[in-house]
Formats: sequence, C-alpha cells, structure tokens
Amino acid sequence: YQSCYKDWASVKILLAREGRNAGIELAEKLYRQAKKFEFSDILLDVSRILRRHYSAVIGDAVKAKKYQKHAQQHLKIQNAEFEIEEFYEELILQYNSKSSSTIALSIQKFEDRFQEIIETYHTYKIHYYFYLILIIKFMNIHDYEKTIEVCDQGLAFIDTKPFQTKTSKATFLYQKLACCTQLRKYEEGKKVAEDCLTIKAPETYNWFKALELFIVLSFHTKEYQSALNIYQKATSNK
Repeated sequence: YQSCYKDWASVKILLAREGRNAGIELAEKLYRQAKKFEFSDILLDVSRILRRHYSAVIGDAVKAKKYQKHAQQHLKIQNAEFEIEEFYEELILQYNSKSSSTIALSIQKFEDRFQEIIETYHTYKIHYYFYLILIIKFMNIHDYEKTIEVCDQGLAFIDTKPFQTKTSKATFLYQKLACCTQLRKYEEGKKVAEDCLTIKAPETYNWFKALELFIVLSFHTKEYQSALNIYQKATSNK
C-alpha cells in the first residue's frame, strides 16, 4: 500500500536522471499495484507517463492508445472523486455553522448528482464520501435508525474491497455506536464498541476514541464498574 507512493517518486527520479528503461519498467509494475488499491492520482499520472513513452519515444501505437484510454478513464474518476470530496468538506463546514434546513437543502440539491456518480464509478473513495454525506443527511434530522442503515451499507461496501481500510471502518462503527446509544440499543452498541477496539491498535487516537464512546454507553446502561474498567484501561496506556 505505502510502497506505491515510494515507487511513484522513484519513477519520477529515474525518468529525470536518464534511467528511462528502469523507470518505465517500474511504472508498469506500479500501474498494476495502484489499480489494486484504486489510487486515482497515481493511476492518472502513470498512465500519462506510459502514454508519452509509447507514443513519443517508442512509437508503439497499440500501447500508446491503451494508456491513452486508461488516462481518460482515470481523469473522469479523479474528477468525480474531487467533486464528491469537495462537497463533503463544504458540508462539514455547514454542519458546524449553518442551520439544519440549510444543510438539508444543500444535500437535496446535489443528491441526484451523487447518486449518478456512484452508479457510474465504484471506487472506494467515491462510495466512502457518499456514505459520509448520507450520514450527515440523517444525523442532521436526528434519524438515528437511517444513520445506522447507512453505516451498515458503508461497512458492507468496505468489506467488498481487497485492501484494508481500518480507519474508514472505524468511522462508520463510531457513528453506529453513537446512534445505538441514542436509540438505547445497548446490547448492539456493546458489540459495536468491541468491534471498534479490535480494529484499532492500542494507544492510538481512534482506540482512545472507541474507549470514550464505550464509557458513554456504559453510563447509559448504568454499568458503572464497566465504565471504571474502561477508564482504567485508557489511563494505564498514556
């Protein structure tokens, strides 16, 4: 996963320092690896590098057209990812400062467009932000049941991917846990809290966040000894 970005930098350096053969070989390997992890930024740039190489340097029309087609597709995907990510970030700003009616109107205005995007493109990033937008939509009107449904849909989508996305999974689990607490679904909430702790490494921010939500749940269920145990677990890992 992380090696993709290291290899991306290596391709740039090799091509800049007259190491074209090695650079192109690495670029083709990188393309296959980046496709597995859906790195649209790397895929677009490497497609352009390979298109330029096979057209202007080698003169291989078949491979040049192949990477031309790839570049055009990855550009569309990257533009779609940019569009939905930008809207989500603008929505977060509104969520912290605007009225609930303003937020609802913003989502309603663009919801059809985003539905079109997720039906066209199936990348992890596009669907991740789409589910986050839906969570804001339903949390904005305090519809916790619908929010849980969206969290479950997001978790199910993540599980279809061949690569690890623990932080994204934790995001949906935290939101689901908060909703279970609001709805007094305490037994379900306990299971979600335990899932949160299993996917995050101890002593990380998200691990402590999971403990915080678990303590809140324990207070709601009046399990004060459990809350104390969780508190001691957190404070013993400073």
